[in-house]
Amino acid sequence: MKDAGSCPRSLRSDPLQELGRALGFERLNKLQDLIFTRGEEFLDKSFHVGTKVMRARHNKFSKLDTSYHPKVLTLVASFDNGTCQLADKNGRLLKRRTNMASLRRFRARTGQLGIAASDTLPSGSEV
Repeated sequence: MKDAGSCPRSLRSDPLQELGRALGFERLNKLQDLIFTRGEEFLDKSFHVGTKVMRARHNKFSKLDTSYHPKVLTLVASFDNGTCQLADKNGRLLKRRTNMASLRRFRARTGQLGIAASDTLPSGSEV
């Protein structure tokens, strides 16, 4: 005996599918606009010569490790390929260039926990 069930609806005639498709398209357009407007802000990650920066720590051993090395470096030169040459507080150049995506501008906090605005962090946090 054959089952006398109804024929399944086409995806084109399903109102919920149509609504989801329309909302998804609108959301996609808004996200693309958002990414485009934000992209202009974040793409220009360039530093000027003399800027104090910190390097990212790529090899964290535990989740409690800091995201950046606690050593403040000075930008000496930047190059077209997105790398830059760094120097420590004594003026010695680092052996290798560093990608700008791995850097963050250092902003010293003043007046908190006795930390003065200087080129070094409190003792004991040296890597």
